[in-house]
Amino acid sequence: MAEASEKEVKFEEGGEGVDDESGEGKGSCPRRTMTMKYDRKSLQRVVQLEQWIDEELERLWSGSAPVELTWDELSDCTEDSRESLLSDLLKDCPAAQEEIATFVSELLKKAGTLAKGRKTGTAGTTP
Repeated sequence: MAEASEKEVKFEEGGEGVDDESGEGKGSCPRRTMTMKYDRKSLQRVVQLEQWIDEELERLWSGSAPVELTWDELSDCTEDSRESLLSDLLKDCPAAQEEIATFVSELLKKAGTLAKGRKTGTAGTTP
């Protein structure tokens, strides 16, 4: 089969559909498998960013943080509203304001780099 572009979805025709439990054919409909090529570097950077966020939130709360923050939440916000979102999430944080400000600053920088990479089709730099 021809090489697919990053956003192309391919369908591969197989034989007849097979019932997983009995192993018998389901009829004359061909089995179709959908495959998609993902940009693994971008996905890995998102995972790394979310792990870093979790670690930093645990550090700021000196243990299990009562809040959760994901890349999806950050990427859905405009650059201006990210800081507001973070302020709301961290308003009850027991850490020193200097530590919170450092975390917010680093996170905004990392999120901005990742978001720019997403728009241009590259993954930017490692968060």
